[in-house]
Amino acid sequence: MGNSSNSDNGHFALSGKNLGPCRELVGNIYVMLFFVHTPLHPWSEAKKEEAFRQTWSSIGYMKKEAVRYGAGVDMRVAWFEYSLPFEHDKELKWYHTILRDYFHNESMADLLKYYEGYFKVDNAAIVFLFNSSDRSHCYMSTKAFPYWKEEFGVIFFGKDFHDNYLTHEFLHLFGAIDLYDYDNEGVRAVAEQYFPDSIMMKSTYVIDELTAYLIGWTKQPSPKVLQFLSKTKGLRKG
Repeated sequence: MGNSSNSDNGHFALSGKNLGPCRELVGNIYVMLFFVHTPLHPWSEAKKEEAFRQTWSSIGYMKKEAVRYGAGVDMRVAWFEYSLPFEHDKELKWYHTILRDYFHNESMADLLKYYEGYFKVDNAAIVFLFNSSDRSHCYMSTKAFPYWKEEFGVIFFGKDFHDNYLTHEFLHLFGAIDLYDYDNEGVRAVAEQYFPDSIMMKSTYVIDELTAYLIGWTKQPSPKVLQFLSKTKGLRKG
């Protein structure tokens, strides 16, 4: 976990900090971006070019924000493609199919560890890209679900897709949390007080102090972060 005493106090915001294969968004990062074709939603060359543009915009933005916090991030990007014989489903059949048939592996955690060692980088991460509309999300390791060791992102390039959506999900992979929290009015109210313009709160281009701490850009929580953690402790589980 982190370097602050707050990292072990059971706070929900810290439950995924520095856990899993994607530990911190610092140093050299090997990023695998995976175009997933499905029967009803294949990727056209034009749509892939748009995904390229959005991705490099997102990476450039994160690198710029990292400098603002005195952190260094260098992302090496590799592109993959796979034609799934069925549509995306939420039961992860698609994920296990790609992992087995394309990578000949049964564990995403093992796969990322292999690439991390092979390319001699600080972290490796993978994001699957679908040319359809759904809610983008991440699977990440947390103390609340200690049995889950896999970490990866799932991005849907729907009509309203924007590069800050990709940034939002990528930050999740490395420990960031949602601040909008529509299921918990107490957390949302405190977040709106301390980090109202955060990319983890709304569609902006601001990486707030809490997010910077969670992803490893700062090693100690700022006074504002400590106040947020104090006011939200116990308001949400996990």
